[in-house]
Amino acid sequence: RGVGPRTILKTRRALERASGGVLFVDEAYTLLPSAARPRGRDYGPAALRELARGLSSGSPLVILAGYSADLQRVLAAEIGFKGNFLTRIEIPDPSTAGIARMFFSKLIQKGLVPGEGLTINYVSSLLDNNTTEDWRIERNGYIADLMMNAVRSELKNKLVGGDAFSKESVSPRKLLAQPGQKLPMNQVEEVVVTAEDVQNAITAGL
Repeated sequence: RGVGPRTILKTRRALERASGGVLFVDEAYTLLPSAARPRGRDYGPAALRELARGLSSGSPLVILAGYSADLQRVLAAEIGFKGNFLTRIEIPDPSTAGIARMFFSKLIQKGLVPGEGLTINYVSSLLDNNTTEDWRIERNGYIADLMMNAVRSELKNKLVGGDAFSKESVSPRKLLAQPGQKLPMNQVEEVVVTAEDVQNAITAGL
């Protein structure tokens, strides 16, 4: 059985498994015909057509997600989506203040403590002054993850470099712990993230 028929079969199975619920398809535009794929081996359109055929049943509820312009290409393609989507929701790109709030949420989730002067307005201003709008649009909320990783590196460098960093209030194990790694319950040290830490992380390049 060829790859094309297998693609159709897999798509049908995905629709069947999601029946009665929701089928969420992210970046559906990547399934459109592409010159980057070898001729005769571009099976994305077959998957899209199968999804379009499944819309008439009303189950599952199909949600296509992605950038507005890319999704418009999908809906305008001669594949079967035209007129079949009842609702279009366009979520605006997050502002620098919104990205700063995401960053603070991640900071607190990791057990890190914002230092004096480290505020949402301060981080928002750093992003405005050190990144371009096009750069932010391309990365959206992922910027908060980039910032978190950069700040962790900054803290590690301070500790290893012997900066004026309070060894009494910092746990090297906490700083160097990998994401998802659990620490002993008796680990009570706090790690304070200063405004300078975040400034250095952002200006060094995310």
